[in-house]
Amino acid sequence: MAPKNAKALRDITRKQETKEALYLYLLQKREESQIAYASTESNIKIIDPAYSLSKAPIGPDKKVVYLGAFLLGMIIPFFLIYTRNLLDTKIHTRKDLEKLIDVNPILGEIPAVSKKQTKTIVKNDHSVLAEALRILRANLDYMLKSTMDAKKPNNIVYITSSVSGEGKSFVSLNLS
Repeated sequence: MAPKNAKALRDITRKQETKEALYLYLLQKREESQIAYASTESNIKIIDPAYSLSKAPIGPDKKVVYLGAFLLGMIIPFFLIYTRNLLDTKIHTRKDLEKLIDVNPILGEIPAVSKKQTKTIVKNDHSVLAEALRILRANLDYMLKSTMDAKKPNNIVYITSSVSGEGKSFVSLNLS
């Protein structure tokens, strides 16, 4: 055998012996730990067995829990929405206005307009806003003509609001 091969064989043999010794050491330690585990006695003792009429668990009943969760899931949002509507003092619809004050007749309703929309309505505009303003103008003309007295003509309309930016100028401009 060549000296180079003999040296390689010795290295391999030495590594194998080292690994074999390590393996045997680990096997010995495992056996020792299993013996130590088996020899330790538990310090837990059962004094009396549990009293039970049935073998079923006594924990919470699933049906009752689901029913309670369902009812709470329905009742809590209902009361929150009801309270929010009860505390809401804003006028949202025509019926809200009619409940608050006894004004007869309400001449018209103007829908909300974005700031980007033009200030004036053109002649052939058929949008919802244009139609609402035409209805308001027609009802206002009809009301003014029906209440007009020959001695004192009623031709002044006063448009007011308590807050700026609610559309007084917009309505005035489009009614003229």
